[in-house]
Amino acid sequence: MSFGNYDKKLKVGYYQFNSPLSLVGLVYTMMHNGPAFPLAQITIPEGSTDKEVADIVHEAIPTISIHIFGEAVSKMHATGMLFPETYNLVPSATAEDIVLRMKNLFAKRVTDAFDTTVISNDTLILASILEGEAKNEVDMKIVSGILHRRLQMGMALQVDVAKETYTRRGLPYAPLNSPGIIALDAALHPTATSYLYYITGKDGTMHYAKTFDEHKKNIQKYLK
Repeated sequence: MSFGNYDKKLKVGYYQFNSPLSLVGLVYTMMHNGPAFPLAQITIPEGSTDKEVADIVHEAIPTISIHIFGEAVSKMHATGMLFPETYNLVPSATAEDIVLRMKNLFAKRVTDAFDTTVISNDTLILASILEGEAKNEVDMKIVSGILHRRLQMGMALQVDVAKETYTRRGLPYAPLNSPGIIALDAALHPTATSYLYYITGKDGTMHYAKTFDEHKKNIQKYLK
């Protein structure tokens, strides 16, 4: 609602009033006094782990400890769904409030992007791997195709971001981080290729191989 365009001059924050006010008095007080408490702004990067999100939240709102935030994430089954975005938080927000807000935004963004409210846990896990294994949309989709092939062939994934994939087949048991829409899209829509191997060179460029011999040559050429 706009009130004489004065609303556009208001500062973002948490306002506190000691007595009831008329609409005119409310707008006047908010314009001239400003917020009692400014909102705490946080930015969650794509691919942030639960611990990294907890650190960011704790720095912005010290009353929410890393442990308390982690307990809220666990209790609300929100691992992998702390949607990467910029949030303005009221200082009185609880860990549960923040986790619920992030989880709800995850659901909204997924619905907007894929016209569905359901993302399987396997897709979420794969997207979290892609966040750690590739840095752009093209490479994420190629790596996704490689990992889909490995899963279909019964090969171990052997991804550096999840060490357990070197010792057993299949996906990790839970998401490694909270992926963004690009990684989720790559997990859902992989690029099909004949590659089975990939590395990231010292210059950050991805290099792909069809055979293990080609892969070893890439390692010698781009990592040694």
